[in-house]
Amino acid sequence: MRLYRRFVVAIAGTLAFGCGAMASPVAGRFEQLDLAVAPGGHVLGSYREVQGEGVTRTCAFALSGVVDASGRGKIT
Repeated sequence: MRLYRRFVVAIAGTLAFGCGAMASPVAGRFEQLDLAVAPGGHVLGSYREVQGEGVTRTCAFALSGVVDASGRGKIT
């Protein structure tokens, strides 16, 4: 659950920064989150984190979607 919460915070913070400041998402690497943004607003990304030693826990997600010029869209 902790990994999921960190993922949601990372996505929300990145998209809020990108969408609020420039009305479009920002491509780049943000710790464990990678985002690619095409000029047309298509967004692709992945998140991967591994915790622990010996016995490890892994959390990984892929995401994609489209964001319009106003910064609104659907990411799945």
